[in-house]
Amino acid sequence: MKTIKTTLIVLFISILTISCSKDDDETTATPTTPTAFNPNDYSEYVTCKVGDFSYNTGNNSGNTTSIVAFKAGSTLYLDSSDGNFVSSSTAPMEINFQLKNFDLITPKSYEVSGTFPTEVLKHKHVDGDNYDTNNGINTTPQNNAITITKIEDGFYFGTFNFTTYKIVNRATTLQVTQGHFKFKL
Repeated sequence: MKTIKTTLIVLFISILTISCSKDDDETTATPTTPTAFNPNDYSEYVTCKVGDFSYNTGNNSGNTTSIVAFKAGSTLYLDSSDGNFVSSSTAPMEINFQLKNFDLITPKSYEVSGTFPTEVLKHKHVDGDNYDTNNGINTTPQNNAITITKIEDGFYFGTFNFTTYKIVNRATTLQVTQGHFKFKL
């Protein structure tokens, strides 16, 4: 009986020692820290400044963000959502583009208009308000607001800059600047 007890105690201590040393190894590992947004880490991305807020989103495995590009007729729709919910709202922040008369082959510039507005929805740092490119006065387009700079291996690369207007108060504006994107159609 003493032999069985001794064997069980030794076995228990051995298991406990192995378990503890495994836990120690895991806790001493250096945790990964978030780094600055790197577009090279994403198959598709949309980055820009919306007012003073940096908007960075990209599709890759394990990421909750989404970028969807689809063409309907001659219009390309590019929808980007960062997947982060605004407090007391059910929608994440989104930027939605409409490129009229989209050219599948040739890089070129596109306007954003008030008639078919480009949108910044649920902007996080202004109480979750919605903005679009319709100024409420006229529908004069903002020329060269979105530019496809390169088409390579089925991916479209480009830049964008434009002014958006708060939907409930068109006198309030937000500048969308330093925009860059990569998407696959």
